[in-house]
Amino acid sequence: MTRMAFFLYPLLCAFPAFAQTLPLTFEPNLGQAPAGISFLCRGNGYGVFLQAAGAVLALHSGGRQALVNMRLAGADPHAPGLGARPAQTRSHYFTGSDPRLWRTNVPHFEQVRFSRVYPGIDVAYYGAQGLFEFDFLVEPRANPNRIRLEFTGARRLRPAPDGDVLVETAAGEVRLRKPHVFQAGRPIGASYRITRHGALTLRLDRYDPSLALRIDPVIVYSSFLGGNAAATGGSDYARAVAVDPSGNLYLAGSTESPRFPVTKDAPQSARAGLFDAFVTKLDPAGTVLYSTYLGGESQDEALALAVDPAGNAFVTGPTSSRRFPVSASAWQPTLAGYTNAFITKLDPNGALAYSTYLGGDTADQPAAISVNAAGEAFVAGFSTSSNFPITPQAFQAARKAPLTGFAAKLDSSGATLLYSTFLGGSSSDAITATALDASGNHCVAGQTLSRDFPTPPGAYRTRISLRDAFVAKLHDSGSALLFSTL
Repeated sequence: MTRMAFFLYPLLCAFPAFAQTLPLTFEPNLGQAPAGISFLCRGNGYGVFLQAAGAVLALHSGGRQALVNMRLAGADPHAPGLGARPAQTRSHYFTGSDPRLWRTNVPHFEQVRFSRVYPGIDVAYYGAQGLFEFDFLVEPRANPNRIRLEFTGARRLRPAPDGDVLVETAAGEVRLRKPHVFQAGRPIGASYRITRHGALTLRLDRYDPSLALRIDPVIVYSSFLGGNAAATGGSDYARAVAVDPSGNLYLAGSTESPRFPVTKDAPQSARAGLFDAFVTKLDPAGTVLYSTYLGGESQDEALALAVDPAGNAFVTGPTSSRRFPVSASAWQPTLAGYTNAFITKLDPNGALAYSTYLGGDTADQPAAISVNAAGEAFVAGFSTSSNFPITPQAFQAARKAPLTGFAAKLDSSGATLLYSTFLGGSSSDAITATALDASGNHCVAGQTLSRDFPTPPGAYRTRISLRDAFVAKLHDSGSALLFSTL
């Protein structure tokens, strides 16, 4: 057996110790990527897309980007590929408003193996500790000289004095380290050969062809910086974090990463500058349990996250997408302005339990969310909409300024608005944080410019500066202000 290993080492800048513990897993292409791609995986700042005849690497560094196709020259393009070692991870793609286009429960595998890419030679892809690796598995009497690597999308290949090969790309330099070859525990001399056509082959010293060889060349790309999004040079932002009673970790935020940045049939430039929301769940050991994208045709961001005792995740943020994925029973099924809030509930496996808009005719920005034991979601933020939805028994039925705070409560199905109220004075006010007390009352905090911000008699209400903080508590029904103070 001949074993060839290929590693991709990113320089992990965001959450470095945490990110290095994450396993690398591969998703089969079930329609979330263009045809012709068999499997895909996403690393910290790079993407890998597998085909029978090779792998495409989407590289990004400091706003620069490159697509490098490591092609197995002469390989069978129809070699079958199968996932092995199923992972606990699942991905869900809720993109657009048509449920027929959503992809849910996409499985992940720790290894992908393509059989007979060359006669008697398989190739297996896998990853460990955030590294991308592949092995060539050569059967007895098969010819390892058939293995030939061509790097398209690279500027050139050049030898280094230490025996490494440098692959120059628009996004930096990839280093293919001198291979280490062993047979029956003893080293065998090996080196690279760059052909005059720019392909890469292996040159081995004498060895016993009846014994297995282990050939370990290593590729290092240490120019990855943070989580630059694929094909746009953009960024990924984690905006909120939560932990459930079992110690599972939930992250929510926004990403500029397109779904696939490689083929000419996937015009990713149409998505440049637009965001999708995401929610990711990890177990206490750091294994990704699910990763879900939420978005439509425009800009969507997840800004706040809460988790109930059962492990349901509630996420909110602003959306300007008219085709944001909403559920059939949504309380508000359509976008009412140019930016509304969205509230989405994901079940413990990452499936969409409900999703709804909440907003009026202009711009609404949710900033915080809490959830009680009954699965009712409390959302708060600020709004400029003249017709923001307000319930009949609301504490404050009308806004007094162009920008004012709001607080709202949805039932566990997302189909009923239990209450919604403004909270603010005659100047600009915004709610930026929320929590629930032991009785289920809605506690909020934020900032105010209003000299007449609503406060009950006896509350501290002396303005000290142009902008002051406030803390307030609304009754669980949303009809009364229990206290408020600057």
